[in-house]
Amino acid sequence: MPGTTKVIVTAGITTAVLAGLWFAAKTDPPIYIGDGSVVFSHDSITSDSPNREEAHRLWHKVRSIKVTDASGAILQTIPVKDRQWGLTSVNNRVRFDFHWRDLGLGVGLVGTCSLSAWQGGGTYYICRDDQLTPATLTFTDGNCPGTNATTCTLCPSGHCLLELEYK
Repeated sequence: MPGTTKVIVTAGITTAVLAGLWFAAKTDPPIYIGDGSVVFSHDSITSDSPNREEAHRLWHKVRSIKVTDASGAILQTIPVKDRQWGLTSVNNRVRFDFHWRDLGLGVGLVGTCSLSAWQGGGTYYICRDDQLTPATLTFTDGNCPGTNATTCTLCPSGHCLLELEYK
């Protein structure tokens, strides 16, 4: 192989490796679930039906759920990495479910608005069927962290923002 070809091939491989490391280290924007009416926001939402929206990113999984109050103060962070879980609103009219994707290498979050269609489009949807918090987080594969129960109440005082962090 001539010297110029070796340099080009080496530069190409080096560029590919550096790009791969950059994408692996990059923190993706979280999935937001807000209160009032239930707000569902993410940069990649797919509409499965008028009542069902799914937020996802290829080969990514939700790692934790951060609960913040109206001022932005963090009330709690719940690790959900490699767990199976679901999230329901105050009166169980809005539900968010863990959904395996990408041959099990990724996890999506499916939001179901039970009484009416999601309103909105692109990266921002609203379900007016219910208020989100105090929401119930249910684990189908064990207990809530630090408890002996399969369910946890998120934001018992109401009106919080849930930030689902993933990578």
